[in-house]
Order: sequence, then structure tokens, then C-alpha cells
Amino acid sequence: MSITLKLPRSFAGITRGKFSFDAVGETEEDCLNNLTALLPRIKEELFYPVQEGSSALHGNLRPNVSIMLNHFDGRSLTRKVQDGDVLEIKVGAS
Repeated sequence: MSITLKLPRSFAGITRGKFSFDAVGETEEDCLNNLTALLPRIKEELFYPVQEGSSALHGNLRPNVSIMLNHFDGRSLTRKVQDGDVLEIKVGAS
């Protein structure tokens, strides 16, 4: 199953000029885990740090970050994804 992850141009320094990546997973979170494994520096741009003692893989999404699944906004990262879906990360002013 292949999901397309689209990133904003503001991440050019992290992505070395690439703004579209393929990811796999069953949920949005799985796909973002793929991305952060490939580009570890992007994690701090998307998420607050994990609090000590937390079982969460990532901290919460930063408030200026939106994750669009096929043009629909969401913040839970638990939505299921399917082959051919597009996840787009949008970053507003913080």
C-alpha cells in the first residue's frame, strides 16, 4: 500500500528540496512514523517533544501543523489510510 506524503516548501532545508514522499501504513500516524524515520529532523518541526514517562511515540502535533487526508483536515492521526491516499502537511505561522 502506497500513500503519498506532501510537504510544504518551508521544509526544503530538511528534505533537501524533495517535497513528496511515499509512505506505507494503516493510519496517518504510521505514515508520519515512516517520514520521521527517513527525516528525523522533521519530528521537532511537527511535534512537541514527548514528555518523560509518556508512552507516546511522538508528542502532540504543534498547533500550527495540520495534516490533510485527501483534502480533509484532522488532528488525531488515527484515521485509516488506503492505497493511493494523499497526506499533506501544512504549516501555518506559529
